[in-house]
Amino acid sequence: MGNIPTSRDRRGLASSFLLVAAAACTGGSDPNPREVRMRLESRGLLRQERSESAPAMVASMGVFPAPALETGPRQERQHEAQRAPAIVAVGRNAAHCVGTAMEQAFAAACPDLTGSFVACRDRDGVELLMTGRVDLALIGGRLSVREQQAGMRQTQLGVELFALAVAADFPVHSLTRVQVRQIFTGEITDWQQIGYDRGPIVPVVPADQELADRAAQALILGDNFTAAAIRVAGERHVADQILRNRGAIGVVRVTAAMEAGQKLLQIDWTAPTAEAFAYGTYPYGVPLQLVTGSQPTTAAQHFLQFMRSESGRELLGRTLLLP
Repeated sequence: MGNIPTSRDRRGLASSFLLVAAAACTGGSDPNPREVRMRLESRGLLRQERSESAPAMVASMGVFPAPALETGPRQERQHEAQRAPAIVAVGRNAAHCVGTAMEQAFAAACPDLTGSFVACRDRDGVELLMTGRVDLALIGGRLSVREQQAGMRQTQLGVELFALAVAADFPVHSLTRVQVRQIFTGEITDWQQIGYDRGPIVPVVPADQELADRAAQALILGDNFTAAAIRVAGERHVADQILRNRGAIGVVRVTAAMEAGQKLLQIDWTAPTAEAFAYGTYPYGVPLQLVTGSQPTTAAQHFLQFMRSESGRELLGRTLLLP
């Protein structure tokens, strides 16, 4: 079991986070961890200190609430000082899993820990972990070979699996990846173009921009969805559009609770399941990974235990398919 980063290490979180975020603006390529650290050291940012009274300049998603105490202010401060610090870096593609409910449930399950969730890019979260500024990272995607060689470990908690929904009586049962791309970029606009008498194609995509970006990255390699697409607030509204429009095809997330009155299309004759995604035969998904160093801190181990608990799985299952 590794040591929890010291308070001196944590004081460097703000400056290192800002420079790492700037260094990550490279069009999505994985930065070399050693090069990033050398740049930080060359500019003196890893050694930079801040006064105890100065606020930490981090993008925090929230702080675990302390349990109610029937004690005075001095006793509360003593109790707070005894609680182990925990900082969780939350990547952009993992942020949909972490909200107030998750923070409160973790705080209740682990009352001896105190800390915060720090919002960042997925690759930045790994860099913060590698430089000892956080206890663990949640990312959407997978570690690169370089990151694994540097000692990072990943544990898959679930997968955000995207699928295409149509009406239950729709004559289409499977589409190819090429056809999916043509439909959602607007290259083809009528079902007759791929051999089905269903009239104009009506693509239905998420209105939430973060969700739409992840879906576009999975389905059409990050290109923009066609301007003709109808944007809706959730899976229930996708089902409404499918019932209303004869040629509608909607992007949905596969979860344990799916809307009635629709069917999910196969892709290259492979059904959208977590097992097919794990085997690599179904393409449209984003795995949620919990990333730790080779020697996980106590906070990291408690967080993984919480994520595998009944409460943690219930929260994750709202947007993910779980193993």
